[in-house]
Amino acid sequence: MTDLSSKKPLRVGIVGCGLAAQFFHAPAYRLLGDIAKVVAIADPDTTNREMVRNILPTLVEAYASYEEMAECEPLDVLDIMLPHHLYAAAVKYLAPYRTAIMLEKPFARSLQEAQKILSVAQTNFLSVMHNYRYGRRYQAALEAIRSGSIGKPALVRLESLNTGMETIDPSLQIPWRNDSVLAGGGTFHDHGYHLVYLARMLMGSEVASVSATMGSYGGHGDTLDTAVVTLRHKSGGMSILMDGRLRGDTVAVEEVFGTKGMLTIPYDPLPLQHFKTLLASVPRATALQQSPYARSTAAGLRDFFEAFRAGAPAPTTLADALQNLRIVLAAERSNERKTDIYIH
Repeated sequence: MTDLSSKKPLRVGIVGCGLAAQFFHAPAYRLLGDIAKVVAIADPDTTNREMVRNILPTLVEAYASYEEMAECEPLDVLDIMLPHHLYAAAVKYLAPYRTAIMLEKPFARSLQEAQKILSVAQTNFLSVMHNYRYGRRYQAALEAIRSGSIGKPALVRLESLNTGMETIDPSLQIPWRNDSVLAGGGTFHDHGYHLVYLARMLMGSEVASVSATMGSYGGHGDTLDTAVVTLRHKSGGMSILMDGRLRGDTVAVEEVFGTKGMLTIPYDPLPLQHFKTLLASVPRATALQQSPYARSTAAGLRDFFEAFRAGAPAPTTLADALQNLRIVLAAERSNERKTDIYIH
């Protein structure tokens, strides 16, 4: 059992050393100081394990499986980042070992998988990473909305039609994301998940209904790689979400219109510039150590660790993440049935 009164860093084990660990979580631990320390990692891929070991600030034990890591390491927290189809089985196995679990989004492909996770982890302190909401530009937008400067939010517009880390690093190969069975549908299930919780946050109102049109245009396996989704909120406002993996320049258009005015959330070119420059000039691990995504991920992890120590609610509860997943799945169902789907 974790001694929450101790001031020692929480002992963290990373499960999954792929894209999310390399670009987001591993570099984030370099910013967390003494609050938490990664002591072990697990992944069957030797190359991924070694890459994450080289990104982390301290040397860690590396295992080929999370089963072996769980048996050998006395951990306080598990930070789990896996392909979508592997979460339910991993949590079922690991939940009896630990008290705190952080899952990367979207954490499940279906409500049935999500309920399985909830049932086996109900005694664990568990959260799902919603790191975009910790980004500076979204926090600034939220502060402006709360100040009343644009009045009551009426329309949130979030458009990002060239998503995916392959746009940042063309050398990445992530074949499971192009398989609808493994990935759970397509781009909106994956990256669009971020847009849904951002829209809920910026509008300050839950979603009442969803209408969506999706298609496949970029040759990404049998997944739906483009989505246009309209959310109607209980406040009466609307959110228009456009998410895709289309070819073109990576430019996002993000705005919030209110009853008194509007605000623009500026596009951030830093990630593309950062990796375009560094990946071509320094060792890959060095470039990833300086990932611009580390700050928002570190803020989310810090929130999680501090809440765990204080016995406070998790920053993103599984119930909240389940609601977000419910909206994503409703968008997919709306596309299939060509009708609005109401959220109950």
